[in-house]
Amino acid sequence: MFEALIFDLDNTLLDRLSAQRRWSEKFATRWLESATKEAIDGAVEDLMTLDAYGYISREEFGEGVLQRFPQWIPGEGDRSVDHSARRAAFLVEYRQKLISFYPRHEAVCDLVERLGQSYRLGVVSNGRVSSQWPKMERAGLDAGFVAVVISEEVGFEKPHPEPFLSALRALDVAAEKSLYIGDNPGHDIAGAAAVGMKTCWVALGRRFSDDRVKPDLIIDSVLELETVLSEKIPPRPLSP
Repeated sequence: MFEALIFDLDNTLLDRLSAQRRWSEKFATRWLESATKEAIDGAVEDLMTLDAYGYISREEFGEGVLQRFPQWIPGEGDRSVDHSARRAAFLVEYRQKLISFYPRHEAVCDLVERLGQSYRLGVVSNGRVSSQWPKMERAGLDAGFVAVVISEEVGFEKPHPEPFLSALRALDVAAEKSLYIGDNPGHDIAGAAAVGMKTCWVALGRRFSDDRVKPDLIIDSVLELETVLSEKIPPRPLSP
């Protein structure tokens, strides 16, 4: 019986795929403004494929975008900057604009509120504080969690043990009494299992592809979590 539920953010609690697609549509339309709809749609799919659910580094993503869109220039229109400065400028602009495309998902907000009545809730997310907190705020998920651990703050990224252990310490819960819910087979499932946590994989329509470990539970969307927990592991109300 679990005492704590600890969540990943992007592609788990937050609808990152929708945000990335909306950004891709705006970006492709802006930089292929004279192209046909078919060409723009193809570029959007190229950007989504290149993004790879956010699993590649943003530096690698930025490099790929600039190769696909060599016409991109920084907002101030300076074409004289060298390639590394151009990529850095792109990433600053990309991170700022992507945040604005994150939707508020009322069903997820309601789910978190209900789960908080029976479990201690936490978040462990890779990323920058300047990005992850604003995403949570836009989604209406900036409250209700006992612990929020962002990799930039602890100096290590998942699957390193420290982000998971930091959350367990903050929640004052043993690893075996916690369930980690995430979408990335390596960073989330293998990382959490390595410190002794139980795991729940958010499949998003995919097949699990990591031979190192198997998740204890599989759901296609975080909205299925409540049903799976009530069917398989009845929750225990928290003490006052």
